[in-house]
Amino acid sequence: MNNVLSFLILILFFYGRSLHTKKPKAHVKWMTLVMVLDLSLVAYLALFRDVLTKIDAGMSSLLIIHLFFALGTVVLYFIMAYSGYKISKGEDSFRRVMRRLDYVMVGARVFTLITSLALTISK
Repeated sequence: MNNVLSFLILILFFYGRSLHTKKPKAHVKWMTLVMVLDLSLVAYLALFRDVLTKIDAGMSSLLIIHLFFALGTVVLYFIMAYSGYKISKGEDSFRRVMRRLDYVMVGARVFTLITSLALTISK
């Protein structure tokens, strides 16, 4: 079920991304929603599914890779939100940061889902 939610959030993510040039205000709203939903899913997994208790020295390589992408996605969300906030306040110098990090963000989010699916399949 968590992977289904993650996939749906990823669809919303790509839709929100597609709005950035033609409907920038809608882009901000959609991406805010996506970040809130994704961070809520992470919080749910951490608090109620005890995913943090699975972190130990005996973790599989796949789990380590998944954690790298998942934590990277969370960190990038905060950087992107900050950059978006600065852009909305007229600081256009952050547009370059946003454009460059966008591709990294897409890759991190997609690989988070892929590695999560792989972990589910490997159980």
